[in-house]
Amino acid sequence: MRGGYFMLPRGLLRNSMLKPKGAYSNAEAWLWMYEAAAFRPRDVTVTNGRKTDTIHLERGQLSYSVRYLAEAWGWSKAKVQRFIEETQNAGLTEVFGGTQNETQSGTQNGTHQTVVTICNYGVFDALDIQNETQNGTQNDTQNETNKKEVVRTKVGRTKAPQAPRKARDESEQGFSEWYSVYPRHIQRTDALKAYRKIIAGGAITHDELMERTRRFAASWKRRLADKRDDKKFIPYPASWLNKGGYDDQPEDEPGSPGRPLPTAPTPAKAVADYGDADWIRCLDFYRRKKEWSAAWGSEPGKPGCLVPAHLLLSPVAAAGAA
Repeated sequence: MRGGYFMLPRGLLRNSMLKPKGAYSNAEAWLWMYEAAAFRPRDVTVTNGRKTDTIHLERGQLSYSVRYLAEAWGWSKAKVQRFIEETQNAGLTEVFGGTQNETQSGTQNGTHQTVVTICNYGVFDALDIQNETQNGTQNDTQNETNKKEVVRTKVGRTKAPQAPRKARDESEQGFSEWYSVYPRHIQRTDALKAYRKIIAGGAITHDELMERTRRFAASWKRRLADKRDDKKFIPYPASWLNKGGYDDQPEDEPGSPGRPLPTAPTPAKAVADYGDADWIRCLDFYRRKKEWSAAWGSEPGKPGCLVPAHLLLSPVAAAGAA
């Protein structure tokens, strides 16, 4: 999707003038799903015959049976199944549960429910996140925070400093950009905490993280082209960040197990035509693997180094020069 975003009011499809007359269109079904998704993590109770179960939903998730969606949208169950599969294939959703056959076992908690995660929900709803934070609409969270502050004041402790609003907004924007690139969208709140932790702690810069995440995502895209079912093996975003997954080399890149390091770079251009982006990749490889290809010229810090001086921590001096 390109061209930015605009907000729509909740309850649009219930408006007497705008509500669908008859079966929903694909766009109306998508808006229905988006509005029905959990705005914050919550537990929902579902009934299957005489059995009652509880399903935990993360932000951006919704859970309904195919039968319920068919009745709500005025569709057949087969059409609902096809639509959900198409949104998943298009990268709009991730689906957990029995969309193929509601009698199958193995769906979440055995409730025959379909749990749908709307990808990039946090990006689309970024304005709501800011408004919620600034206006204090999450009263339960704010009240809990106020209680903690009262306790701190009573025992004579200084209140913990809060990051300036501008810094928080910039952090949210940087995270949203990163989260949109990461190949799996789940447990966004945990991922945001992990992102803020590693960026604030200086473990890696945002730009470096973006570059390595794009490579990681590209690796999984190649893998899923052959094995679509492997998507469930993609690490949760928070886990990938907390465990330093950004320092690992994607398995299908040169130098990984089963793919020996080449003796020369593979870009389809001469080293003399390398731009800053090409040299940054070479330097990153050198920093991680402690190896330098002879095709790139001399190593940084040695005579004949071709890397532009402004990309090095200090200008390359000719060793042994008079």
